[in-house]
Amino acid sequence: MAKRLKRHTAKGSKLIPIIALAIVIAAITGFIWAQTGLVLVRDITYSSINIPRQYSGYKIAHITNIDNERQHLASKLKGEDIDIIIVSGGLVDEKGKYDKTVKELNDLAEITDTFFVAQKQDLEYIDDIADETDAIYMLNKSLILPEIELSAEEYIDIHCDDGIKKQIDKNTDEAKKYIKYIEQELDKSKKDRIQVIGVNGHNENIYDTKDEIFSLHDYSSKYRVLAFGNYEDANELTDTGVNMVLTGGTYGVIDTLGFKDGSHTIGDYQLFASAGACSDLPNSIKELSPKRFMNFAEVQVITLHDGMVYKRNALERFIDMFMNDTGTIFDNDGGYEVYTHEYSNGILKDN
Repeated sequence: MAKRLKRHTAKGSKLIPIIALAIVIAAITGFIWAQTGLVLVRDITYSSINIPRQYSGYKIAHITNIDNERQHLASKLKGEDIDIIIVSGGLVDEKGKYDKTVKELNDLAEITDTFFVAQKQDLEYIDDIADETDAIYMLNKSLILPEIELSAEEYIDIHCDDGIKKQIDKNTDEAKKYIKYIEQELDKSKKDRIQVIGVNGHNENIYDTKDEIFSLHDYSSKYRVLAFGNYEDANELTDTGVNMVLTGGTYGVIDTLGFKDGSHTIGDYQLFASAGACSDLPNSIKELSPKRFMNFAEVQVITLHDGMVYKRNALERFIDMFMNDTGTIFDNDGGYEVYTHEYSNGILKDN
């Protein structure tokens, strides 16, 4: 009996290295596949005091360089509660094919309003693409985003942390004053709108591109988002009155802008450059990087935030468990600090 048990134990010991090796091989295989077969949804929260409060929480899906690959991007965005989708060009492959891109655009348009501009390689085919898709080609066009009805309670539920919510549940005088402040802020922001502008940007000089952007300005808007098809000029758009620029074409490889992708402050606007949604890089890019390695295909989901409410980090929340310092929790809203100062000095009066 002892010999039989020993024999089974010995067999089990021999299997351990084989199982370990299989796990390592599977992990390496999965890692290699992820470099080219995985499209990540990159969530980015962008805060700016220039964003009207009613649009705080508004979600923009930014996609670029589909390059005629069937990636089923719409399925990756389901459940994200996207408000608008902007595709900043990169629609055709190197053979000029775009049939799969049209399917992607149509699928995206079923989720929500979808708009696109053209990169240089798209220009020859862009009119045909526009005719075949339900998405909207934004060549030198613009739109004003619709007004969003947001109550003070909804705003607080979305943006405020538990410290503020607990005080509001207690219905303290300070909480009542804060709710009134949010109501006033939301009421003021009803007149403030966001404008989305579409420009391809493939002009002989940057001044013509800037003139195109200026010609599309709606001066009643407080904040402007530019869908831009020419990444090479994407860092030359200061003093054009735009607050946010969405572009692609770098594939996470080209760094002529000083960076390869991500969110960057340039002068008076924020630039979002995407690494693209295609898994296979075009031949022109393969000269610089044969494969995507630690450079995943992506879809950017940009959540707008008005930049006023400060949420405590994990350490601050932990400390608050032991120190009941919630009397000044409303000061986490920077605008409220100004409001209470004006209130105490008689600039604002109760109705």
